Amino acid sequence: MTHSDRADHKPPVLVIGGGPVGLTVALLLARHDVPTVVLEQRRERSDAPRAHVINPRSLEIYRSLDFDVPAMIEGSAAPQDDTVSHFDWRITGARFGSVPFERHDDTHTPHPRINLKQPDLERILLREVARSPLVDLRVGHRVTGLVDEEKIAVATVLDDDKEYEISGEYVLACDGANSEVRERLGIEMHGQPDVQSCLTIHFEGSLRNLVGDRPGMFYWAVGAKLPGLFLAYDIDKTWVYISLMAPKVVPSAEEARDIVHDALGTDRVDIAVRHVSPWLMTAQVADRYRDGRVFLLGDAAHRFPPSGGLGLNTGIQDAHNLAWKIKAVMSGWAGDQLLDTYEAERRRVAEINTEQSLANAASAVQVFQLRENSPQEEWDRAIAGMYDSLNSLALQIGFTYAEEPAPHKSVQEYVPRAVPGDRLPHAWLDGPGEHRSTLDLLDPRSFTLLLGQGGAAPEADLGDAPLTVVALDAELGLPSWWMGLTGLDGAGAVLVRPDGHIVARTTDAGAAGQDSLRRSLRALLGS
Repeated sequence: MTHSDRADHKPPVLVIGGGPVGLTVALLLARHDVPTVVLEQRRERSDAPRAHVINPRSLEIYRSLDFDVPAMIEGSAAPQDDTVSHFDWRITGARFGSVPFERHDDTHTPHPRINLKQPDLERILLREVARSPLVDLRVGHRVTGLVDEEKIAVATVLDDDKEYEISGEYVLACDGANSEVRERLGIEMHGQPDVQSCLTIHFEGSLRNLVGDRPGMFYWAVGAKLPGLFLAYDIDKTWVYISLMAPKVVPSAEEARDIVHDALGTDRVDIAVRHVSPWLMTAQVADRYRDGRVFLLGDAAHRFPPSGGLGLNTGIQDAHNLAWKIKAVMSGWAGDQLLDTYEAERRRVAEINTEQSLANAASAVQVFQLRENSPQEEWDRAIAGMYDSLNSLALQIGFTYAEEPAPHKSVQEYVPRAVPGDRLPHAWLDGPGEHRSTLDLLDPRSFTLLLGQGGAAPEADLGDAPLTVVALDAELGLPSWWMGLTGLDGAGAVLVRPDGHIVARTTDAGAAGQDSLRRSLRALLGS
């Protein structure tokens, strides 16, 4: 697609940054028939593995986009290789304990988390983008200026030595932790800007023979000269060694190899160092997510410590929250104030995730303070402190936009709930020939009205917003606990947003109940 062959009545949405969050929001907008231009300044993508955990909620979002999630699962690390975190002095030395890592099943989600390298996720997203006529990805195009006019935003873009201007209905800043857009707008970050100086060594080599019959996702090397932990993207090939105690001078590739061999406890393993990357751990959230027609998403809006794997996933879920709202306002079935709910809803989630990620990092520091001769009870206590870092299903699928707090007892224990603001809980349909989730009953392009078995279709529409009505019946095989939890075991109704979160529910789908749903919808949409 060329830069001038669009014939849209409205300008596209501009997405600044073509990483996972930028590509995801472009695809979500395309699902809503909203064209985008994605401006990515990098010409070459990094092959460093970086983020790796794609959590259940993110996979549910990709499922709603009709991604081949089973193929994503097939291309990820083998489940038997990535469900444990081992706490060692060195990999070949003493072992002081192990903790299970995110051992989800499909009770609360159709897709337990996977271990997929970020470059692999980006290749999947790029393939989907190439198939979409509504996404115009421009590689090597850097935004050098941005003006938010009264009814439009205008970006100045540099492509090699050529400069051009492009107009956008909205601008979505997905340009990372050091967001130039955020800085240009003067939006400050609050929190801790310098939690810890860290070092990541990305290397390739098979450690299968070394780990033997004790595979895992993480191997801590507490007693190494440079203490850290190994992360196995692929036990047979791709690893990183991460230290929270970065040396003042960045090691050379040869020095990095020596660091890895020392942490392994042996130099009889052939490895090739690919990247040596110093970085600063931060724990910050932007003071504002919106400035007129410009919105911050992903790392541009929040920067978490990586402990807990919440950063990338929170960004994907930012995109899911915002995309349908932009569609609603552009189509005229919602007022501009709907867009303000993006910050109200997502910033609170980011604050919670920042706090938990920071606590996770503090727990890791406690482990690294131990000595080889520390009493086992001290090791047990420190290792037990890592459970929240390594098991946080309640944060991953249980975040809520409700006013009342989520009912979870801890970040590890997800408790299904179905009040306005919650994600509609997952359950499997057990009817003849069925293997669908309750999430598959929802229309990602519209609001969905779920009617209980005694409910009747609304006599009139609920407003200008698109609406899909789904009447539940016994043949679907919905479990009784889910029907009772949602109030759909009688004549009730549940109204669900395009992003799968509940707007309102009523115990009576008659005229009075429908009027209640209509008022809730109007309050949300500002129409």
